Amino acid sequence: MTEMTRKPNNLIVFLLVLYLAGFAGWAQAGAGKSGWPIFQKVRGARFSSLAGIGQAADVLGNPALLGAVSQTSLAMISELGFAEDKFGGLLLAVPWPEDALAGGFVYYDAGPIELNWIEDGTLQTETVLADREVIALGSYGRRLAGNLWTGATLKFVQSELAERESAWAVAADAGAMWKPEAAWLVLAAVQNLGWSAKYLEAEIPLPGSVYLGSSYVFRLQDWQVLPGVGLAYNWVDETWFPEAGLEVRYKIASVNAGYRLNQEEAYLHFGAGLCWQNIEINYAYIPGMFLNASHRMSIAYRFGEPPAAPVLSLAPAVQPAALPVRTQTAKAEKTAPKPAPVRETPLPRIVSLKSKGARITVAWKPPQAEGPFTYNVYMSTSKTQPQKINVQPITKLSFSTKILRRKQTYYLSVTAVAGNGVESVKTKAQRIYLK
Repeated sequence: MTEMTRKPNNLIVFLLVLYLAGFAGWAQAGAGKSGWPIFQKVRGARFSSLAGIGQAADVLGNPALLGAVSQTSLAMISELGFAEDKFGGLLLAVPWPEDALAGGFVYYDAGPIELNWIEDGTLQTETVLADREVIALGSYGRRLAGNLWTGATLKFVQSELAERESAWAVAADAGAMWKPEAAWLVLAAVQNLGWSAKYLEAEIPLPGSVYLGSSYVFRLQDWQVLPGVGLAYNWVDETWFPEAGLEVRYKIASVNAGYRLNQEEAYLHFGAGLCWQNIEINYAYIPGMFLNASHRMSIAYRFGEPPAAPVLSLAPAVQPAALPVRTQTAKAEKTAPKPAPVRETPLPRIVSLKSKGARITVAWKPPQAEGPFTYNVYMSTSKTQPQKINVQPITKLSFSTKILRRKQTYYLSVTAVAGNGVESVKTKAQRIYLK
């Protein structure tokens, strides 16, 4: 094949550029001007307004969510379907008490396309990859105050069009994460601020956008309900994207759904997740209206001991104890029926409380009674209103907390839970100062 046969004329490549430039925007909003579809695919399998529960893949949408990652985590993300395109990537997140780092890469393949052109009176045909993009990224997050994190991400993208023309882009994200209370999270982000080279003479704008969202965790025993709302604005396409999602979690399993307005494709989201010890798997099914459905997956592995609780605490708010109601007369008190006796669960006994780095490890002996028992650990920065800090029931006789704030005094206590589900009272709170 000669060089002239190898290359179609520039008009074909130029038309293909215009097609791909509008393709990503059309999939997002019907008639978009922005391109670089890889920027709009860099996210995990969970719906965007449900982010912030300690998953490394969520950092791809907002770098401030590094504050919700309590363990060194390796996340893999992938997507198949849509228009025969493929997407995948790896992200490593490393947290510290006051800041955190993440880095990784993402690969996008827009799928094959057939090029046809007339050359020397002969029809020439060749199947090539329509677009192939690789992105390398690095993120940094830092705690500004006890409940406020900020972060920034720098992204470099290399793109090859029709295996002939190439271009590159540099973009940055900035974000903030604020936790007004234990179960309430507010997120804000600015995405894809940067510059891109031209394909031939065609300039493809980056899909710059701003995002504001919020979510709240409701918990009842082993059930957790997480509603979330969000609003994004793409200033290049001048389009608003309101969205709402809901996740229901029972112990280690969860299901979620989301809906996004002003999108012609990928506006519905159905997902499921499984979190067991240090492994978390999330899957999402995104039905297509005009194109094929997409299948998105993210798998994360957390190194070290399981975290006590993510920054967005799933622990229920502590309610004040109810005050006793006195009857009108002493006679009424005497005649009032006595409550049925409750079989109490015996207490465990704390035997050690040690600190190592920015973590605290508490160990205890089991109750002097027949088991089996599971255990819960409660912690606070004062002797009042302790909150449970383990996500799953503890089966061992020790527990290590997540990374904590130094120069702080903590109080820890332990309870035992019998096989019938009855939890003991808390042990006497033990005090420790984290240097």
